[in-house]
Amino acid sequence: MNKLGECFYHGDGCDKNLKKAVEFYEKAANLGNPVGNNFFSNLHLFSDILQAIRHLGFSFQYGQGYEKNEKKAVELYDKAANLGDVAGYQFVILIFLIG
Repeated sequence: MNKLGECFYHGDGCDKNLKKAVEFYEKAANLGNPVGNNFFSNLHLFSDILQAIRHLGFSFQYGQGYEKNEKKAVELYDKAANLGDVAGYQFVILIFLIG
């Protein structure tokens, strides 16, 4: 679902549509943490979910597809960070440093 979001975000193979991109990012982010019994087969899916959570944070941070909301962006970046995503930590730090 994250890949579909990227297609709509960039207009790859379809018309660029931020609203649809965000819808797919949300769906991917809401899949939760699929890493469980079969870690290695789910690792790629888990990576996509983390990326979708970051994309949602970006959408809220810059008001793309949603009304700008830095508090919600930080919550999403923090969620990714708590799932072990280094980029999530970096985005949280950048928001606090640059504002």
